Amino acid sequence: MARTRTISTLTQLDGNRARTIFVFLSEALLTGKPDPIISFENADLSNTKWSKADLSGVNLMKANLSGVNLMKANLMKANLSRDILSGADLNGAILAEADIRGANLSGVNLSGAKLSGAKLGGSDLSNATLHGAYLNGGIKLFQGKFGEFNTDLSGGNLRWSDLRGADFSMVDLSGADLSGVNLRNALNLKHTLLDKTLLLGVTGLTTKQIAHCKANGAIVDEEATPSAPPAQNATAISPQKAILQTSFIQEAAPTQEHIAVKKEAPSVAPSSDDHTAPYSSSQGPPLSALPQQEYFTPPLPSQDKGS
Repeated sequence: MARTRTISTLTQLDGNRARTIFVFLSEALLTGKPDPIISFENADLSNTKWSKADLSGVNLMKANLSGVNLMKANLMKANLSRDILSGADLNGAILAEADIRGANLSGVNLSGAKLSGAKLGGSDLSNATLHGAYLNGGIKLFQGKFGEFNTDLSGGNLRWSDLRGADFSMVDLSGADLSGVNLRNALNLKHTLLDKTLLLGVTGLTTKQIAHCKANGAIVDEEATPSAPPAQNATAISPQKAILQTSFIQEAAPTQEHIAVKKEAPSVAPSSDDHTAPYSSSQGPPLSALPQQEYFTPPLPSQDKGS
């Protein structure tokens, strides 16, 4: 009963009066706990008019805020995770450090919104408008979905943001600043508008993605370093070294008996130009006297020469 009346009251109040209710609920410890007395989960707050309201720090987790007017509202550090915000107007809203993870933001107007440090991981931004939005300061959009429809990020400031695994299908990034952004495992860049997009100092792009971005008008570092799986970047090694490397990785602390067996095993004569192969007993000092080499991982413990 209390929950129903609270929600009904909130839908009839303007933003500033609604804040009074939120502050009271928080101070009375009625919300914000793992098992709150009054929960906004599935609460229907759609189409409310809270423009320019100060709702910083409020907890509206899992609420239905579709179509709500939050234009120029202060939602700094608010908890909007898993909310339904489809069609909401957040034009010019302050969402710095807000938790919006897993929210439905499809069709949202975030033009000019300030999203520095916001957590948007797993959120759906299909058909959203972020023209001129300020995302500087490293937003978290890991595995975020920009969607199957047109998403306008043109002119947006996304510097130093975490966009790993984000799906850029049908996204307009024209003129956007993505300097320093992490784009590892980014998807569908080939379906993205990249005219004059700044990609200076970005990380995680493959060689093909870098070439595609340049060909489509993006401004990319001339010396951009493409990402590649470790296996592709690994230096080629001889079969002898590969066997030794595998052996030492699997046996981090070899026993003295194990080392003795390795000494007694027939050695393979190194090629004349292979200066990294271990010495045999007739060619030089024992294995324990050799300097540590790159494939000894981890290094062998010191040995007693009499072993």
